[in-house]
Amino acid sequence: MRIKIIKRENLNEQKRSYLRDRTTADEHRDDGELCRTWEMESLASFIFVVFLKENNMPIGLLYRGGPPTATSVSWWIDLPLRRRGIGNEMVDLFATFLKGEGVTGIAPLPIEPYQGRQNIASEKLATRLRKHFDMRLWDETLHG
Repeated sequence: MRIKIIKRENLNEQKRSYLRDRTTADEHRDDGELCRTWEMESLASFIFVVFLKENNMPIGLLYRGGPPTATSVSWWIDLPLRRRGIGNEMVDLFATFLKGEGVTGIAPLPIEPYQGRQNIASEKLATRLRKHFDMRLWDETLHG
């Protein structure tokens, strides 16, 4: 696994500043709400930061909230690291973490268009995450 996840509240100021610079970079102006809300103190216990182990730098954000039977989630990955398989690792690690917290189901995941186009990458990640919580989806993958 090339990544690790930490609670946002455990992020030091240097890493927080770096992540703030990345989430507010011009290339991320069209990214989802998580880029704009991750530092809100009211959300602190719901936000997690994804680190690349290789250089110990923050490369993404995760959110989880709501009841364990229908937990809402969202994610963000820094643009230079997209399309490298990190999203798959992130979703798998996040699923393991969520299960450890007692989550048994994922709420519907509305996928926002990215730069006006269908966000196929996020749709695939959403399906992958749901598979961790709904074995019927694994059966469909194998037999459908």
